[in-house]
Amino acid sequence: MKKSLLLFLTFTLFSSALSAELYKPSRIVDVGIDAQFGASQNVTGITDLLVKDLVINFTEIADSLDDDGLIFNVNTNEKFFLNINTGEYSGLGFYTTVSAAGRFSTGKGIFEFLGKGNSSGKINSTFAAQSDFFIETGASYKRKIRDLGFTFQAGYYMPVYYLPRTEMNVRVSTADTGYTVKAKGSADFNIYSNFDLSKAFNEDFEFSGTDDLFSAISADTASLLGSGGINLGIKSEYKLFSTLDTGAYLNVPIVPGRLKYKSKVKADFDAHVSTFLDSVGNDETEVDKDYNYSFKLGSTEKTSYKVSTPLRLGAEAAWRPFGNWLTFRPSLGLAVRNPYGDDFKASDSIFAEYSLAADMRLLYVMNFHFASLYENRVFAQEFGFGFNFRVFEICLNLASSSSSFAKSWTLSGVDASLGLRFGF
Repeated sequence: MKKSLLLFLTFTLFSSALSAELYKPSRIVDVGIDAQFGASQNVTGITDLLVKDLVINFTEIADSLDDDGLIFNVNTNEKFFLNINTGEYSGLGFYTTVSAAGRFSTGKGIFEFLGKGNSSGKINSTFAAQSDFFIETGASYKRKIRDLGFTFQAGYYMPVYYLPRTEMNVRVSTADTGYTVKAKGSADFNIYSNFDLSKAFNEDFEFSGTDDLFSAISADTASLLGSGGINLGIKSEYKLFSTLDTGAYLNVPIVPGRLKYKSKVKADFDAHVSTFLDSVGNDETEVDKDYNYSFKLGSTEKTSYKVSTPLRLGAEAAWRPFGNWLTFRPSLGLAVRNPYGDDFKASDSIFAEYSLAADMRLLYVMNFHFASLYENRVFAQEFGFGFNFRVFEICLNLASSSSSFAKSWTLSGVDASLGLRFGF
């Protein structure tokens, strides 16, 4: 099935008579860095809280959620690059990226229980977590062949750690009084890494400090450098009309990376919350609550676990109906997370991506950026601005983000990126 999917994606790319320059370079030599960080959830936005009378309606919340329930996303990406543009769609590029992402969900059951109750007084909800961390370095080459512009890219990526999607079944119930909600669950996690986690975390899975972390990574530097995979990419561009440039892209991890260690972690969760009604008539002025959770780092053993960066395919365009000062940029793509991994599951690993963006350039110096997009299973409503002084450029993008499209407009999460470029 995976081979058939790869062949289909490759055929789609080359069967599209697409793509001149979608992104025109500003400098001959361009050195820069892009730094991005984002964190979001999908239940409550800041605009929901900034009201005179705050009411939390668990029934409405439950009805608005899908099966994953509360979803918390966190991600970061830093890219260092050097581009040398030698002519019209011609040049070389070199880059290094450091990226990490995590996704945690509670399941819908806990919110249905809080909002609608249950005749049996108990319900199950599924907590889930997954995370990864990659370092990639590579090069790209641009050239024009007749009316088509091509960019060929080759990268070597090194997985640092990987947590496959792991689920914890949590049982939620009420006490005999009916006023106290209890939740309890446990799960075993397998974390795969290219350094020994026991050297950077104690038996309670508490971080020992950056010195111990760097020491652990340094001890396995050879393993980290030698366990990488190979990523190949290609873009094609074609000027369909005088105002419209179109393009297609394909990025495929052809060789998976491997992780050397498997660390077993035991997680336990136990909580109870007494509702306000249970406190009426007592001297208590606050709702009684108690949360207990623990992580235990178990054995660490040698392994060889395959993991790769996402496979991506898509099409994009740059439409300039009024000249270069205004560019509309639509794109639509498909992403496949860890396509060769043992944890691959179509419902969790394959997802669409899109972007509807507009870039404005005023007085050749001021740049403005607007976008509504869905990437890495997160919606974002983005605004950015920057200044381009030819030899120096700075740009800042801010976004309201969430795994829910509706909540992405309510500041339930924030994504920020800063870009710096130098050159001539």
